[in-house]
Amino acid sequence: MTPFAEPQSGEDDVCLFSSELPAYLQGELAPERALDVSEHLDGCKVCRRERDELRELLAGLGDFAPAPVPPPDFADRVMSLVRSAVVSPFKQLGPAGMAFLGMVAATVVLAVFVHEPDRDGGPSPRLDPPVASAGAALRWLVSAQEDDGSYLPSRWGGRDRYRVGLTGLAVSALAGASEGIADASVRDALDRGTSFLIRHQAESGCIGLRINDSLYNHAPATLALLRVQGRHPVAEVRAAAIRAVKHLVSEQRPSGGWGYVDDGRGRANAMISAWPLEALCLAHEAGLADLADQIAAARRWYRTLVDGRGHVGYEEAGSFPHGVTTSTAVGLCFTAPKSEPVDIAPNDCDFIGLYFLAAGDAGARSAIAERVATLQVRTGAFAGSFRPADRWASDGGRVYATSLAVLALEHCRTIPR
Repeated sequence: MTPFAEPQSGEDDVCLFSSELPAYLQGELAPERALDVSEHLDGCKVCRRERDELRELLAGLGDFAPAPVPPPDFADRVMSLVRSAVVSPFKQLGPAGMAFLGMVAATVVLAVFVHEPDRDGGPSPRLDPPVASAGAALRWLVSAQEDDGSYLPSRWGGRDRYRVGLTGLAVSALAGASEGIADASVRDALDRGTSFLIRHQAESGCIGLRINDSLYNHAPATLALLRVQGRHPVAEVRAAAIRAVKHLVSEQRPSGGWGYVDDGRGRANAMISAWPLEALCLAHEAGLADLADQIAAARRWYRTLVDGRGHVGYEEAGSFPHGVTTSTAVGLCFTAPKSEPVDIAPNDCDFIGLYFLAAGDAGARSAIAERVATLQVRTGAFAGSFRPADRWASDGGRVYATSLAVLALEHCRTIPR
């Protein structure tokens, strides 16, 4: 029982838990403590507000190249900027946010100097766009794996209810990455992750516990088995993949989409349906089953979500509880291309949006690669991983971010159009 289990309800309360939020968001807490924080966040709106503020700060802290010796007046200028920052937006932050002010000030120092004109009055040399290293990401995924082959979300800032699904994402990244797959450690991690998924498959074909949002576990795990089977055919993996696909078919709604298990309305939604439809497409393409009718029904349903501007809704056209970008990026993969492409800026996408946008919009892939590269950690204990700084980070953590970044960089070539 965590000592901070009681939710803090007052708008102006300072929760004792807030001091641990920076370490939690960066995956630095011990697994048991991270689980306590995750459970506490479910009931404490004060800490959720602090978490959201910190996440915005973390998202803006990019990786900067080492700077040369600054000009003589540089320190005075930086202190002026820091003083002005203290009385601006950061004044409203809670204790955890104020703890980050020093880090933000350091970022301001680097940002000002990196963009400092040279001493002859000309502009600074333009830096080349960052390039992500899939190999470094794979090495981090190998190092983050548990002994049983799984990935423990709470160890990296996520929620343990999605352990099976996040393990599936990591296995997909290990199976499909274009570099490093010949590495013995990668192959060993791939084998252990695949074995974990198969061990957690029920007789019904469902992988993981049957909970309300179990498709967020089962569907990514199914995709992982299909990708492993495609790269390294093994009879046991093939059989498990077929059982998993059959379970997805059994869960498809009459509308053609998928939804939450306990949703009494029977409504499908664009987000949870994306992974099952991708899995059916991959299984059909691989010849594991004839799923043409199920795929056609799902695509027809996705087309009913498209409004006059080309945006894809959540449960119906014009419904955007999580914003326009992610559901539209998802829909681009599964609906017929429009005569005029929908403009989606990669900088507005979370990792799920980047993953599906890379699959559905070939013209955006260069910008996506640059965007993903800015989120990769280059040094330190988390080198190679990707910063979990989007809206789903508290659910998926660093494993979610790193796995989907690798898969986005692969351009999701496995999704048939």
